[in-house]
Amino acid sequence: MQIVKALFPAYPKMEPTDVIKLLYQRAFGGGHIISDPERSLAYLKEEWKALPEREGIFRTENIGGGVVRLYLGGIPEAALPTVNRLFVRSAALHKGDPDGFQKSLEACGEMARNGEMPFSADVWEEALVAYRGAGCPMVRHSSAYREAYAPAYRVIAEKYVPLLPLLFAIDETVAAKGHAVLAVDGMCGSGKSTLARILRALYDAAVVYVDDFFLPPPLRTPRRLFEAGGNMHRERFLEEVIPHLGSGFPFSYRPFDCSRMALGDPREVPARPLTVVEGSYALHPDLRGAYDLTAYVCCTPAAQRERLKLRCHNEALFARFTEEWIPMEARYEKAFSVRSFADFVIDTTDTDFRES
Repeated sequence: MQIVKALFPAYPKMEPTDVIKLLYQRAFGGGHIISDPERSLAYLKEEWKALPEREGIFRTENIGGGVVRLYLGGIPEAALPTVNRLFVRSAALHKGDPDGFQKSLEACGEMARNGEMPFSADVWEEALVAYRGAGCPMVRHSSAYREAYAPAYRVIAEKYVPLLPLLFAIDETVAAKGHAVLAVDGMCGSGKSTLARILRALYDAAVVYVDDFFLPPPLRTPRRLFEAGGNMHRERFLEEVIPHLGSGFPFSYRPFDCSRMALGDPREVPARPLTVVEGSYALHPDLRGAYDLTAYVCCTPAAQRERLKLRCHNEALFARFTEEWIPMEARYEKAFSVRSFADFVIDTTDTDFRES
């Protein structure tokens, strides 16, 4: 119950109801059963507009159980639909922990008996008996807590926190321009594709995959492969993709099919408010001018190796990553200061974005 104890100094007016609410959110997330996401969004907008003051930057508060409270004060208005989608998705992903919830209630009782709560053990036990008698529902914050702290937040999965600055920048760019083009570059195994899937789900985004522009055999000369970033068929990308990004119109390109070593059937790219270009070499200097926003995804070399071991179905493929592709990506990143150029650097070493 270290989380509970850590919050007491910040919220000395916490009452048993507020502790129960925290433990409930920790065990079950904040969404409960969201039957109407549109109504959830409408309520979020009303709550945001009613805030007495708004902070300059957003703030999160870790409450354990893989979830955080995301406070509304620092959130731009354009990002409210995204916050609601994160809230809804987090609620759907949270499996719940009834046994853990009951154990945490008992642990708080022990804390109260040891004088570690801002209220007596008798007050806690009385509140707990009444709560269990009501069937252990979700509860509101106490009147004293609401009056003292005016809580306004949504509970979301902790894994989304590193993405929030990027998501809010996307929202503000789309609000200002009507569309946004984001490039996601980074280390192999760091989570670029997973991030693209999250963005596609959150925004119904269109995604262009740099891997579709594999350099064909006739161009794979020693000189070309030694070139920083030379492992991508930039010439075709410049011709088939760059002119269409941000145009507001659908387009198509032909992905390279490595199983046949030839171009495959056209891949359609629909017109969407957000288009994501995902893959290593997306931030090559020849391509950078086409993007509104850029992100570089990374992790430690140790984490990279462990992830690639899980991904590769045989030793030969793993060897290609470690002996060929990783050194090429490292040479490219160093030559063009890719990480330093990016608007956002997202380190996924300690974060698992997967949603399966």
